Amino acid sequence: MNHALPSESYIARLDYLAFNGKVCSSVEYSDEQRFLEDLKESLYHGEPLCVVLYRDRDGKTISRAFLNDLDTLPKGLSVEDDPHRKLPAMVPKKKEHEPAR
Repeated sequence: MNHALPSESYIARLDYLAFNGKVCSSVEYSDEQRFLEDLKESLYHGEPLCVVLYRDRDGKTISRAFLNDLDTLPKGLSVEDDPHRKLPAMVPKKKEHEPAR
């Protein structure tokens, strides 16, 4: 029996950086409170990391107001589509100059 939520969506990811600036590990979050706790804890301990916020179906992310509460800022912040979200099938748009098929 599968107890996983079928539509669980992720809101953010923390990318932890190695000494050379490359991502050495990542943790994804579906719970905003847990994400903020881990972010603040990691920054408090001086861990170099980047924050990736995931866009939902409507193109929205969680509020960035949490950045105002941080004593230390992450090394980077970016926004991506949630990679786990099932995207609708894309129908290629035909260009205007293409003949009808």
